[in-house]
Amino acid sequence: LLDLVQLPLSLYDQRLLADGTIARLKSQGCSVHARSLYLQGLLLTSSKSWPTWIDSQARQHHARLEHFAKLRSVSLLDCALGFAYDQEDVEAVVIGLCSYRELQQLLATWGQTYPWQTAEWNSWCIHNSAIIDPRCWQQLKKHKAAYSALQTFNSNYQLTNRRQMATYKIHPSSANVRQL
Repeated sequence: LLDLVQLPLSLYDQRLLADGTIARLKSQGCSVHARSLYLQGLLLTSSKSWPTWIDSQARQHHARLEHFAKLRSVSLLDCALGFAYDQEDVEAVVIGLCSYRELQQLLATWGQTYPWQTAEWNSWCIHNSAIIDPRCWQQLKKHKAAYSALQTFNSNYQLTNRRQMATYKIHPSSANVRQL
């Protein structure tokens, strides 16, 4: 039925591996191409530089990957590409590049010895779709901003009038806060 499918797959987003989708497509003769290996660049970025709207648990998870990479004397790029290279049911990967230098780095890294022992990468998946699905990120940003605004409002307002604060929580005046 399908000749080729391009789908999201990364060290952190292994949903379609775990549920058997990739293996099933391959067994039906469909060519599987993986995209989003770098998770919009997050996987290659230091956890200290991650956006503030990403929760601390996900940041800590990435910090552990950084530590793992350091112990194995590899880069985060090695971890991401090694994961992809290890996927036997994936025929190709689609990777966005911003420069010729990035292309050279990719070509130098692809096919090298990678840090993963047999399926060791399984333990790095993240199950929170709000983190691994970039379509959810805008909502996370709004939620974080609204929560921050409500916290600021609450801490400022507690000093003056608790009754009005309770009313405010029930009848929020801001569209963003309503989304909480």
